[in-house]
Amino acid sequence: MFKLLCCSLLALPLAASAQTSGTASFTPKVYVGLGVNAGRYYDKRVGYPLSSDLIYSPSIIAGIRLLPSLALQLSATTYDYRRQYTAPINNYAQDPNNPIVGYVSGTTKRRYYVLPLLARYTFKNNSQRARFDALAGASIYHSREQSTTTLSDTQNRITDRYDYSRTGTYASLLLGAGLRYAIAPRLEAASELRANVFYFGYSGAIDPNLEISLRYCFGKLATQNASATSSLPGK
Repeated sequence: MFKLLCCSLLALPLAASAQTSGTASFTPKVYVGLGVNAGRYYDKRVGYPLSSDLIYSPSIIAGIRLLPSLALQLSATTYDYRRQYTAPINNYAQDPNNPIVGYVSGTTKRRYYVLPLLARYTFKNNSQRARFDALAGASIYHSREQSTTTLSDTQNRITDRYDYSRTGTYASLLLGAGLRYAIAPRLEAASELRANVFYFGYSGAIDPNLEISLRYCFGKLATQNASATSSLPGK
């Protein structure tokens, strides 16, 4: 599925080349931005959501507008997960007939890096400032985990300790919609509602995600008609 998605993204510029002849004079423009991300995340490696509540984290955005209606965009966000537990345990390792009563405690720390890579198609409309977008791509997840498990007796004396670390990388399909509003000739406010789609062969999961950002364009924001250009502040 991931290979098919990549091929589809590469084919988008060819499909967009059928636009009007005015597109031929368009110069690609780079844009960058800072934002806030809120969403729910499903860890495919462990098989459960990280939290039932929304997770908030900062995000950075960079993209390039290849055509007036087509852009490629990459954003990045990171968040942390921490879990601690303590439970009683009967340790039969030394004597199966006389177990040692004690406790097991553990700490798990994970840091997640999320990289949504997407293609953005902008619909034509009569608005002079607002832009409506369709989004499609993939979210790439990378995680680093450190875990510690400690066994102790009833006197809180440590009898054993285990440490391990691991990393993992996986991807999910991403679909969404966006709304952008031009504040100035080079500045716009943007909001994107995304859905990360996971499929496991027998079940699936959809994680919603909302990102709000301010973006600066190196070059004046494109408009879909000439009269719209004069309406932006500073034009």
